[in-house]
Amino acid sequence: KARVRLGYARSDTKEPNWLFTNRQVSMNGEVMHRIDRDIRLLNNLGIKTEYRWPPFAYQADETKVVDEFLSALPQQGPVIVLNPGTSERLKTQRWDADYFASIADYFVLSRRAKVVVTWGPGELKLAEDIVQTATEKISLSPELGSLRSLGYLLSRADLVLGPDTGPLHLADIQ
Repeated sequence: KARVRLGYARSDTKEPNWLFTNRQVSMNGEVMHRIDRDIRLLNNLGIKTEYRWPPFAYQADETKVVDEFLSALPQQGPVIVLNPGTSERLKTQRWDADYFASIADYFVLSRRAKVVVTWGPGELKLAEDIVQTATEKISLSPELGSLRSLGYLLSRADLVLGPDTGPLHLADIQ
């Protein structure tokens, strides 16, 4: 029974929330980060706000294994992180190992990149398959032990590729 039910215009959302709103905000085809979209939604209600990315500070125990791992890699180019995993529920978003291996080979050959394949619980076999399928030398990330250590690795990357999952969103705010 809310008087104002605000949401995105039909053309700006995958979800059918426009069916339940009486005020809709259009993005006018602009591509922007999800947070910026949400701020525009709030501004439409007259709620002026801005967002500042939170600063991340890492502890030495969260950075040590990543720093040692990256410094031991032989290549000299940019760091490219491939994060191939998804939850069991979103397996349809997973690429096959050979697709990731082809991308890895491309970056090693064209950019002399240090390509690192990350993995989480239940994803080690997929990550190992990518490393073994690639024809160029790429590396399997060490067991990082925490989401914060993964965040630190992603912050050190020049590029992160992966499906629409938590680690990709974490990489976006690094």
